[in-house]
Amino acid sequence: MLRKKKEISDNQDTLENERKILKFLEHNEIDSVPKSVKYDSKQSINIISFVGKEEVTVNNLELQELTKWTQNLAEIHKLTFKEYKEFCRQENFSFEKPKKPDKKLESIEKDFEEELQKTKTMRHVFNITWCLKRAEKTEDKGKRQRYLEFAKKQKVEEK
Repeated sequence: MLRKKKEISDNQDTLENERKILKFLEHNEIDSVPKSVKYDSKQSINIISFVGKEEVTVNNLELQELTKWTQNLAEIHKLTFKEYKEFCRQENFSFEKPKKPDKKLESIEKDFEEELQKTKTMRHVFNITWCLKRAEKTEDKGKRQRYLEFAKKQKVEEK
């Protein structure tokens, strides 16, 4: 499979990065990923091997295959940045330190937290409304009391 260069920033080449990571995974005997067969920085190409028979989707995975993929991912995630850094040093590969998340990521996290809180509040309001409607419709006094008690237990935080 032939891969062509893509720039993701002024000084970071995805193709070069891909090659280094694939070499690192190969060095650590991770067989579930492609191998970098030929890399040419001047022509900006990386030829990689193909893994598997067809594109894998969750819909066409049997439980045994899913277990295998999960184990493969676990093996990859056991590897540390410290190991990668040492590998790059041994291979004379340059590498950039991981970049810290920018303010956009912090903003996304804050927005997510706010939306999550709204969803929780909406769920409590729905539960209260549902219980009050059920209590109103039922003729069973015991059920009515349980619905009303459940509605009272729902906490809706105001901001």
